[in-house]
Amino acid sequence: MFLKKIWKIYPEDPAKDPLSEKLNIDPLIMQIILNRGITEEEDIKNFLYPNSSMLRNPFYMPDMEKGVHRVSVAIKKREKILIYGDYDVDGITSTSLLILGLQKLGGILSYHIPSRFGEGYGLNKGILIKAYKKNVKLLITVDCGVTSIEEAKLARELGIDIVIIDHHEQGEILPDAIAIIDPKRLDSKYGFREFAGVGVAYKFIEALYTYLKKDTEHLEQYLDLVALGTIADIVPYVDENRYFVKHGLKKINEMRRPAIRALISVSKLDGSIINEDRISFNIAPRINAAGRMSSASPVVRMFLSENYGKVLRWAKFIDRLNIKRRIVENEIFKEALSKIEKDDIDKDRVIVVWGVSWNIGVIGIVASRLAKLLGKPVILISINEDVAQGSGRSVPGISLFDLLNKASDLLLSFGGHEQAVGLKLKSTNLSRFREKIIEKFDELYRDKSYSKVLHIDAKVDFGFINDEFVNQLDLLSPFGIGNSYPVFLLNNVYLTDFNFPRNGNRGIKFKFNVDNKEWKAFGYDFGNRNGEIVSLAQRLDLVFGIKSNFNLDFPIVYLEDFKINDFFYSTLFSRHYT
Repeated sequence: MFLKKIWKIYPEDPAKDPLSEKLNIDPLIMQIILNRGITEEEDIKNFLYPNSSMLRNPFYMPDMEKGVHRVSVAIKKREKILIYGDYDVDGITSTSLLILGLQKLGGILSYHIPSRFGEGYGLNKGILIKAYKKNVKLLITVDCGVTSIEEAKLARELGIDIVIIDHHEQGEILPDAIAIIDPKRLDSKYGFREFAGVGVAYKFIEALYTYLKKDTEHLEQYLDLVALGTIADIVPYVDENRYFVKHGLKKINEMRRPAIRALISVSKLDGSIINEDRISFNIAPRINAAGRMSSASPVVRMFLSENYGKVLRWAKFIDRLNIKRRIVENEIFKEALSKIEKDDIDKDRVIVVWGVSWNIGVIGIVASRLAKLLGKPVILISINEDVAQGSGRSVPGISLFDLLNKASDLLLSFGGHEQAVGLKLKSTNLSRFREKIIEKFDELYRDKSYSKVLHIDAKVDFGFINDEFVNQLDLLSPFGIGNSYPVFLLNNVYLTDFNFPRNGNRGIKFKFNVDNKEWKAFGYDFGNRNGEIVSLAQRLDLVFGIKSNFNLDFPIVYLEDFKINDFFYSTLFSRHYT
């Protein structure tokens, strides 16, 4: 079930030396940049020091002028505007940003975040009817809407104009709307398509303020929201996204927004510098917990409020929800993994597994964990009587959205993008759906290999770790899709001690020797593989990376992979480098 990784070391690029000297960058840092395919001097400067000059004109995006014109008319005529978002971090931050931006222009606003359990993803016909009864004239979707064909038709019949602001893949036809602003439209010529929904929402606000001849410089105050949504939605940290995240993290660390301060507090990160990892593993899961376990609406209220007392109470509430979410998630993970092993479907090239009454707010996280564990796409489906609802997560190079498109005749609805999808189908179609997904996978990805390739930036020794190198390494952040953490290879170290924790932890504690220096280590999430370490004094080859530790006086050195004979592991360890 567990995939070994194939180690591939990038060849040394002869261009690194003249470029590193010209730009005053460590040669190894320059090698890492070149490994990422960034080779032109101007592109390297933009990568290291992203600035607002990188941002394209928002009016290059499809229907942008139509959209901002209709919103400007609604503001001028004092029409009621409903912002319709989504229940995840991206949708919540998109909704909050749009409300804050339109409030300053005098818009008469309300918002709706649908219930994952009662209303589901995307536009809901029942909410459209309620909006009509409340005399709403304009509805703006954020982080949803591009596939809402029937709902847009109903809105038109009710006399409600719709402006769609989305970042998901379009279907065969587009909804009947005043404007559909989506960089992934087939006719888009914007030049960059990998925004999160909140990134498109920011471009819309920028365009609207420009259209109304309002100052746009103050819009940078919203970059904390843009960074939160962008990081949580796991989009590539390249191009404009790199600017959003780099500068948005600075805004987050200024903690001017009460909601940000409260989330940092309940995450027990007071005094810490918040980076993309702390957003991904500490803050974003708490925001998401509201929509996964209850309602996401309080989180929008939290982001809109200036009252820190109220905000902190909401933050503590979603923190409690997050604790419940972790318990439910682990239960489903164990059950799904057991089904995969018992039913012998771990050999399938794409995993489709289902269970009765699994929490639909959590199955996406479990699918993500399983996809990472198995190294292949995973679709988890929860059966609730006649209707089953699922969530899928993929691996690089495989589009789950394309796969679902090929099996759409068996689905009641679906949506998403390459790496993450949601779907509904009749429970009676589950077995046929699994068979068809596997069949279509073989058609689309006949030659796809599932041996995971681990790209190694350079072979090194530990002597290169010093303050100057670590500081320059920080210039390469933020790290994520499109800009992975740099990793290095170190050969010939020796295992000196190891033990297994007795508290049920699936990790392993161990020590190893490098150049007669002992290093302490702890490995996480080993599952049942830790028995593969059988003796001491064996030679290890390590693939590892380095992260700054903002609270201590030494960096965190994390192990990406290592070999003892032919066994492979992943772990994390730290030590002062002097």
